[in-house]
Amino acid sequence: MITVTSLLKIGEEFVPVEQWHGPLAEPDYVDGAIELVVDGVAILDQGVWDLVDFLWEGIVEALEALQARDAFDMPFPDQPLDLRFRRLPRGRLRLVLDLPGVARAVECALEEFVAAVVPAAASFFGHLMRLGGAHGPTDQAVLARLAGLAEHRWQ
Repeated sequence: MITVTSLLKIGEEFVPVEQWHGPLAEPDYVDGAIELVVDGVAILDQGVWDLVDFLWEGIVEALEALQARDAFDMPFPDQPLDLRFRRLPRGRLRLVLDLPGVARAVECALEEFVAAVVPAAASFFGHLMRLGGAHGPTDQAVLARLAGLAEHRWQ
């Protein structure tokens, strides 16, 4: 089972993006986190918060890259961290987050990952546009890219 939650960092608190109705403190650089849990293992959580809009864009870019190749490394925007995506045989995906002194790693079905992540990303960018994020045209383009990813036949 895969669960995905998008959080905005408001002061010292994390708030689910769909529950926030106030203005964004900095619409060009949106602090927050993605909670990504695969079979009970948190690969991403509040402890690795960053510019959440750029994190989501990186995940979309990773999925697009995985349509044509077997590996993609996604650097975090403002932290010395990388989230590594590796396609495995039999339609599997391995995710590795390299943290200082330790790595978090999970494996799951690629189709299941896409089925969980694409709608979560679309929801995030939809809410970001509602909140007046500064990337309006870019966010609309990302939504179109996500629609393409949802239609792709993953094997």
